[in-house]
Amino acid sequence: GVAIASYGEVLFSLLGFTLQVASILSEATRLTLVQVLLQKQGLKLNPITTLYYLAPACFLILTVPFVVLEFDSLVNDPAVHVDWLVFGGSALTALALNLSILLLISHTSAL
Repeated sequence: GVAIASYGEVLFSLLGFTLQVASILSEATRLTLVQVLLQKQGLKLNPITTLYYLAPACFLILTVPFVVLEFDSLVNDPAVHVDWLVFGGSALTALALNLSILLLISHTSAL
């Protein structure tokens, strides 16, 4: 999909293309590892238990680049206003998406 979308693009960026491909490969690896966790003999993790273990790790991994790269500019920008209703709705949508992905992987295959 990335190759088709960028074919013939006037403002093609090799860095952006490389980052997008790396993102796709990372997501494929993540889905495969989650499938191994959900379907491994002896563990029998259900989607909610898996999310219970994966969410804090993902939060910690994503917090470090946020603090290093974005936190100062976000706090010091007077134009930034956080709408907590939108923020909460977005968080609930992300939770529902993650649960649906884990449920789908547990009943089918990530491959």
